[in-house]
Amino acid sequence: MKILITTHTQYQKNAYAKHFERAKYLAKLGNEVTFLITSNSRKIGFEEKIIDNVKVLMAPDLLWGVLRQGLCPWNIINRIIKLLVIGPFNSIHTIDSRPATILPALVSKLIFKSKLFMEWTDLFGRGGAMTQRSSKLYQLTFGKIESFFEEYFRKYADGTFTISTYLTDLQNKHLNISKDKNKQLPLGSDMARIIDYDKKLLRLKMNLDINKIFLIYVGNIYPDDEEVLISVCNEILKKYDEVNIILIGMKFLNYSGKQQYICPGFVDDETLFDYLGAADINLLPLKDNITNNARFPSKMNDYFVTARPLVASPTGEIKILYNNYKFGILSDSDNQTDFRNAVLEMINSSDRWSEYGAEAVRCAREKFDNNILANQIIDHYKKCGVVE
Repeated sequence: MKILITTHTQYQKNAYAKHFERAKYLAKLGNEVTFLITSNSRKIGFEEKIIDNVKVLMAPDLLWGVLRQGLCPWNIINRIIKLLVIGPFNSIHTIDSRPATILPALVSKLIFKSKLFMEWTDLFGRGGAMTQRSSKLYQLTFGKIESFFEEYFRKYADGTFTISTYLTDLQNKHLNISKDKNKQLPLGSDMARIIDYDKKLLRLKMNLDINKIFLIYVGNIYPDDEEVLISVCNEILKKYDEVNIILIGMKFLNYSGKQQYICPGFVDDETLFDYLGAADINLLPLKDNITNNARFPSKMNDYFVTARPLVASPTGEIKILYNNYKFGILSDSDNQTDFRNAVLEMINSSDRWSEYGAEAVRCAREKFDNNILANQIIDHYKKCGVVE
């Protein structure tokens, strides 16, 4: 099967790695896969790489840096021309619906009669992420355009994928898209990462105290969730001298140097899993709001393969998964006091850490295995009319 996976993201930035996994594991099944993204810097001509048997095409864009967000007309025009040259595809699979992603896909669908699939991995409008990370000015101007693109074109898709129950219901009830056309699909975990992480050896390697209890949080975070995380961590540190906090991500660099905080900023994958394997407890505070209910926290994919227990808020997909997998302790609510109490309970339940960790791995194997997810994608393509 000839498949196009397309997204506005730039090479090796933001969600690139998780999105590339979709392409990589589809290629492992013997499909001819092209992954179309945006170049980090090129303004004229495409860059091309072959990575894990996937052809990665990077479109030029006249904007720079973080402004390369899939809105540039030059990016759109170049993608349209490129798809007309390299098409047709059996399946065109968009991972977002920014103009540079959806408009070339629609042209290719119209010209070649390819089947179009739209994947929804995050809610921007309707009280979603735009309210958490964008200014009021953006919300009232370009945000309106982005919200339009997020929803309007889904009716032209032959099939859809949604990342959460919230988005599945939203698409069905408000956009009138039949659930028969949709497949709910989480992000995937790398099963090769499920190994025996020797905590003592990793702490020696990372220069971490082998006698401390380490709590860890990884990745981006919204302001409301950050407030809960840092407030609870500060309370825990006042109560326990033997606890240290590892915060991985560029946003946490301002905590670097504070007593009992370890904040390395951005790290590569190997270093990330060294830290995760050296830690005792994973943390995931999530306020019960539209943004968090609509998404799937991708850090869970990395947390779970290291067999460490999780303390999380009972929000969205985590609460649903917890019905079948007891991978840790959920707080009674999303507020700071309840999350703190859940963390304290976990610190004092070390006799159950390995049990919780085993459940986390079981969840990863049964729900997040990229090989299984790739087969589910192919099955959904065929269900919606793709012919090889």
